[in-house]
Amino acid sequence: MKYEFLTIFAVIALLGGFGAPLSAEEDGAGEDERALALIDALVKDVQEMRGLEFREPFARKLISSSEIPAMLREKLAEELPPEKLAKMNKLYSRLGFIAPGVDLAEVVTQLLEAGAAGFYDPEAKTLYLVRGFSVSGAQPVLFHELVHALEDQHYGLHSFRDRVKDHGDRAAAMMGVVEGSAQGLMNRWLAARPEIAKALREEEMKKGLAQAQKILSVPTVIVAGMAIYPYGNGPVFVNAATGNDPRKAGDLFTNMPQSTEQILHPEKYAKTPDVPQEVSVGDVAAVLPEGWAADFSDTIGEMQIGLLLNEFAGGPPAMKLVRVINPFTQVLSFQGAAATAAAGWDGDRIVSYFSKDGQVGFVWPSVWDSERDATEFADAYRAGLTYKWQELRLTPETAIVDRRGDKVMIVEGFPAEVMSRILESAWEGTVFDVPFAPDGGENEPAETEPAEDVPGDDNGE
Repeated sequence: MKYEFLTIFAVIALLGGFGAPLSAEEDGAGEDERALALIDALVKDVQEMRGLEFREPFARKLISSSEIPAMLREKLAEELPPEKLAKMNKLYSRLGFIAPGVDLAEVVTQLLEAGAAGFYDPEAKTLYLVRGFSVSGAQPVLFHELVHALEDQHYGLHSFRDRVKDHGDRAAAMMGVVEGSAQGLMNRWLAARPEIAKALREEEMKKGLAQAQKILSVPTVIVAGMAIYPYGNGPVFVNAATGNDPRKAGDLFTNMPQSTEQILHPEKYAKTPDVPQEVSVGDVAAVLPEGWAADFSDTIGEMQIGLLLNEFAGGPPAMKLVRVINPFTQVLSFQGAAATAAAGWDGDRIVSYFSKDGQVGFVWPSVWDSERDATEFADAYRAGLTYKWQELRLTPETAIVDRRGDKVMIVEGFPAEVMSRILESAWEGTVFDVPFAPDGGENEPAETEPAEDVPGDDNGE
C-alpha cells in the first residue's frame, strides 16, 4: 500500500490551481484561445525565474469544468479502489476528522468545482486549462502549472508518490515543496505585475459568496490540507529553506523534508534538523476478536494531529476554519490546545483494523520530544473523546489513551472486552526509531546545471 492516509491530498496536488471564471457576457471561446497562446510567453518567464529550461515539449489541452470530477475520481480510483475508499471514510470518521457518512471523494470534488482553472498532470505530461477562464484569471494559474511541468522534467514529480510507501505525512511534506515552489514563484511573478494581480483579485471577488459557501460545506481537514497548507505554508517553507532564491529550489527536490512538522516549522529542516522517528506497530493479531483483521497503516504527523484536535474543539464549520488560519499571513496555524498538543510530535504510525461486519478500530502509537509533549497530546486526545461520542455519535464508545514516558498508545473502536489485551500486545511489539528506507531511493539531482545570471524578483513573500 502507498501512503493511503493522505492519498486524497496527494492526488489533489495534481489538480491544484484556482482562478476566476468568465462572466456570462464574455467571449469564452476567444478567451480560451488567447489563454493557450499565452503559454509560450509564460514559458520564458518561468524558465528565467526558476533558472531551468524545459528539456522537451509537453502537451496542452483545453477541458471543460464538467470533466474535472470524472478525472479526479479516476485519479483516486488508481490509488484507492471503491472498497478501500469506503474503509478510509470510516477511519477518518472513527478518528474524528469527518462526520459519519461523509463521502471524501465527493467533498474533494466539490471544493475543486469552487474554482479550479487549470492543472498539470505529471503522469500524462499534459497541462490542462479549464474552458471559460479569462486571460487575467488564467495567466497566474498557467504560470503556476508551468512550474510544475518544468520541475517534473527535471525531478520527476510523477515518481514521488511511488518513492514512499505507507507514509502519508512524508507525502504531505513533499506536496508542500511541490506546491510551495510553484506558488512561491507565481507570487513573485504577480508581485512584478500589479495590473494582473489587481485584475485577478477583482475577478475572484465575483465568485464571492457562492464559493465561500462551497468551501464552508467541505470538512476543515480537506480545506486546510489541500488549499491552505500547500499554497500558504508551502511557499513560506520554500522561501525559508532556499534563502528566498527560487533557483535553489532544486536542492529541496533532491533532499525532501521528512515531515509536515518541518514544513510548518522550517527551522526544523535547516537550522536545527528534526528527523522524525519511524514507528513499527506490534502485531496484535493473536488478541483480536474473531473476524477482525489489519487493513492498512500510515503516518499522521503534526499537521493532521493539529487538524484533528481542532475538530475536537467543536463549533460550526466557519469557526473551525478560522481557528486554523493565521489572519495576517493566511497560512495554516493552530491555536490553543491544538497548537500546544500537536507541537513536539516526533513520529507515529496508525494501523486500522476492520471486522467482517464493517466496524473499524485502530492502534496508534506515537513518540514525542519530551514527556511533557506526550502528556499534552494524550490529555488533548482524551478531552476530544467527548466530541466523538456526543457530536459524532460514534459507537462503540471504546478508547484507551495510554502514555508511558515520551510515548502514547491509543487503542480505539474494538469491543470493550479485548481493549486491554490489544493495548498490552501493541506496547510489547511496537518498535520506535526504526531506520527509514524510502521505496525506490532518494530523488536524483537534475542532470543539467541551473542557468547562470538568471533575472528574477528578489522580493520575499
